[in-house]
Amino acid sequence: MFNDKRIDFEIVGQAHIGPKNTSGFDLINQRNYLVNDISLAGQREALDKKDGDPDPTLEELEALAAKAVELIGFDNRPFYTGTVEELALKAAVKCLESAHINISEVDMIIGTSNTNGPGYPTLAAEVKSRLATTDSEYAGRTNARCVDVKGACVGGLYALDMAINYLARGKHKCILIIAAEKATELAKKDEWKSSNLFGDGSSSLLVRATTKHHLLAESYGTDPYDNRINYIYNRKDDWKFGQKGKFVHGYIGKAVTNALIKTVTEAKLQKKIKHLFFHQPSKKTGELFYEKVKLHWPQFKGTIHTDLSTGNISSVSVFWLFSKAVEEGKVKRGDTVGFISFGAGMDLGIVFFKY
Repeated sequence: MFNDKRIDFEIVGQAHIGPKNTSGFDLINQRNYLVNDISLAGQREALDKKDGDPDPTLEELEALAAKAVELIGFDNRPFYTGTVEELALKAAVKCLESAHINISEVDMIIGTSNTNGPGYPTLAAEVKSRLATTDSEYAGRTNARCVDVKGACVGGLYALDMAINYLARGKHKCILIIAAEKATELAKKDEWKSSNLFGDGSSSLLVRATTKHHLLAESYGTDPYDNRINYIYNRKDDWKFGQKGKFVHGYIGKAVTNALIKTVTEAKLQKKIKHLFFHQPSKKTGELFYEKVKLHWPQFKGTIHTDLSTGNISSVSVFWLFSKAVEEGKVKRGDTVGFISFGAGMDLGIVFFKY
């Protein structure tokens, strides 16, 4: 335990799981999903067919799928054939291996997911249990306590915030964060305008206590007022995902941008950030974010990292992008990094740190 200096955090391991580095995924393009997986009733709804209108033709369906690809920015989406818990375990093992740290050295596991159901035990406890019988030199038994946090697409950043604060208290030295989603199950298949957005995947960070200064700034908030509570939802009455796209887009363009610029300005980081990782729901949203950063943060000369190959993977996305960039050598030790995410609530998370 460190008593003489402020305890900070450092990322010592990271991982991302997807079809390019792990088996068990099926890639399904928008055309095949619409033609083969959506019912006739769902196809009619997707094309706004009215009673008495003829059933959709293949040409109409293919044109709609092509239009969707142009709008949201991705075609093939990863569908994982196993469970959310399996995805989480894969990310945890890969993260421990990247850090060369055995799970026995971890004293807390924090899980986050929007698609592991309303039951229990926690995702974190499931991973802890499975690590005991996993074939890896970094797996095994651990005394780590386990907890989950649920925060829609901001869940990963809330888990990181929780880890940072637990480390700062001095009672924990090493914390494993795992985000896992089968987001292709968030929306009902026949809700084409929502179900075509999502993909499956998992990601993980391993953070450790340090007296070196890494945390540069952070900002979190929830604004449910003036009906923003209903901008994005998936409620237990029927577990039906829904969103008001126009209002969500406006929230990003104003509230998310304003919070980002305020955080950067107050911390005097305008010229110091090299990398931004923004939650990616779609091409349209990403383009709006890039446009707003360019307009309101002219001093930023770094990289806004994007990769739409996964579709929207909810709480997984920011860590997933970061891990991929580290693996590709685009982010190096000492670089300054920003994580930004938003989600239902409306929740918002921003954190800047030195890697």
